[in-house]
Amino acid sequence: MKRLFLSAGLVIQMCGVSVAFDDSSVCERLTKEGPGLYLAYPDGPKASATFKCEGSGYCFSRIGSQNLFDDYGRLFLVSATTPPGEEVVWHVRMQTRARNLDSADLAYLSRPTTTTRCSPTEALPTFPSSSFPLGPFSPLNDYIDHHEGRPVGLLTRYFHFQIQETPGSKRCISTDNRAAFRDQKNIYGFENVERLPKEVAQALTIRTAQASANAYAGLSSEFIYRDDPKLPCFGFGLPQPTRSAFLNEKINWAPYQTKIWIKRFRGKQITAEGDANGRVIQWLQ
Repeated sequence: MKRLFLSAGLVIQMCGVSVAFDDSSVCERLTKEGPGLYLAYPDGPKASATFKCEGSGYCFSRIGSQNLFDDYGRLFLVSATTPPGEEVVWHVRMQTRARNLDSADLAYLSRPTTTTRCSPTEALPTFPSSSFPLGPFSPLNDYIDHHEGRPVGLLTRYFHFQIQETPGSKRCISTDNRAAFRDQKNIYGFENVERLPKEVAQALTIRTAQASANAYAGLSSEFIYRDDPKLPCFGFGLPQPTRSAFLNEKINWAPYQTKIWIKRFRGKQITAEGDANGRVIQWLQ
């Protein structure tokens, strides 16, 4: 079973059957429910009484005290109304604990691959395999270094990007501009995750580490971009393990808790979507 993520949504291969999972149609439905964080996944036997399944190929529910984790699920945020004519940028950071895995030594990164107001004629480039041999997974140390004032050029080029300095402005700034965004450790950094000593990072890669380097099985950092969205809503993938030793292997990890921060950029102004201290999601298998 493979997952293929598309810019407009998700197509899921399940036992030979393709299920269209389009973000725009899901968002259109969820905006009728009102602002909040939602979980959606394809209609099927896992759908419980707490999920709404309306014959559209997917089921959904607000995130609650206990939430069913499914590899094929997708999270959605319905946000407050966006002032007309503005670009909207969100940043989503997730840290996930699992019962049978820890010591994440990579961070999953994602950003838009479309044109933007600051790059109107050329789509933002994707991660090049020559520079990112692990695809959109960055070594954790590089990610920490970059946001603590020790720049890593590849992250400026392929993760951060230019946005309008103020809504509607012709001036652009990068999302890692240190003059505009001074405390990048607070904006982008992972909570209670320290830089790995070199010998620990190497040991994790070759699977010989005995001690836990950190408590997390999955770390992710994603940008979402919308130009004058009619619906203040977007979807993004559920957490995934980011331990390099198991990156290309099929493992049955058991996530039980994710802490998520969602921040909204209006140029240099950043506001939290929901609790500024993050929101904890509890998972059921």
